[in-house]
Amino acid sequence: MLMLLTLLFWLPVMLSFLREHLTQTVLLVLMRPLKVLLLLVLSLVLNLSLKVSNLLRQVYLLQQVAWLVVILTLT
Repeated sequence: MLMLLTLLFWLPVMLSFLREHLTQTVLLVLMRPLKVLLLLVLSLVLNLSLKVSNLLRQVYLLQQVAWLVVILTLT
């Protein structure tokens, strides 16, 4: 995860460097794979966040069930 955050932090810096030091045609050739890579990374992050969200929802439901069991056993 730290590696992903580092990549997302340095990607604009690298793109800025490429934009300044490469010709427009080379930049166009390089941008396509970078865009694909960025889309892949974003889809992976979205997928991971959805999984984490589902896990948190399940934990919340389990907590509610546990409280219900505790309340029912105490009464």
